[in-house]
Amino acid sequence: MTLHRFVLCVVALLGWSCDRQGAQDNSPVTASSGRLISLSPAVTALLQDLSLDNRLVGRSTFCRGVDALPVVGDLGGVDVEAVIRLQPDVVFFQATTAPPPAGLAEAAQGGNARTVGISVDDIDDLHHAIDSIMRTVDPTGANHRLHDQGTAAHDALHAATRPSPTSPDVVRVLLVQPGSSMLAWGGKTWLGRVVAAAGGQPLLGDRAWATVSAEDVVRLAPDVIFVLAEHGDIDPGAISTLPTPAVRGGRVHVLSHPRLLLPGTHASAVRTAIDELLKQSSDSTRPVPTPSAH
Repeated sequence: MTLHRFVLCVVALLGWSCDRQGAQDNSPVTASSGRLISLSPAVTALLQDLSLDNRLVGRSTFCRGVDALPVVGDLGGVDVEAVIRLQPDVVFFQATTAPPPAGLAEAAQGGNARTVGISVDDIDDLHHAIDSIMRTVDPTGANHRLHDQGTAAHDALHAATRPSPTSPDVVRVLLVQPGSSMLAWGGKTWLGRVVAAAGGQPLLGDRAWATVSAEDVVRLAPDVIFVLAEHGDIDPGAISTLPTPAVRGGRVHVLSHPRLLLPGTHASAVRTAIDELLKQSSDSTRPVPTPSAH
């Protein structure tokens, strides 16, 4: 599978709409939940942030860091028999505007498991998701270690979206994944929210994700381009040659983090990198003072 196809699959699993609020859970909370299945790499990342990944017994195809666990499905559908064999207490899935994964209800009924849908597009979704996960696995609130982990997770997200105190010059920022079909992240994504808090103006502010062409990028005329990657040595590709203010000013930057394409508490570390890159971009747009004559 090519890197670009993998990225598109991950983004599809992350959901394509920000019209949802919080998590979808219509099941009563009755007892602490021990055995968990995650059908979403983003939900798995949150479970890892909360140190709950040791409770996972099954995963989706794209979940990371839990390779030893059996794959039982993804956003498109689940292996009913595999889920029933694992006897989970809870099956987490990614809540999108699409119906839940095919076979999920049958698998949950056969395994006597609860199903909990989690939305993870925006920062607000992430706060709701953390609370929902904590209520699901510890409904009585007796797990003090989990409470501390949840507080730390919320604090990290707050740090990521704290308004910049320096009020840098507002620059128009395009967030884009390179490839044969470039994928832009708009203002209604968690990363767009982080850029806005840092003082940038994310282009496509009213969108979540959108495929953009080279002509679209030129028309948008970004002052700064962040090429999104999970490692720093990625080739930005053709976007670094397009006639845009960002390219002419040398303000095409690779924004990288090992979990950049997934939402989570690492947003605070991403914010630190964004602050530095926007500062560099702001410095590069300021006129150089002319030395006074003596």
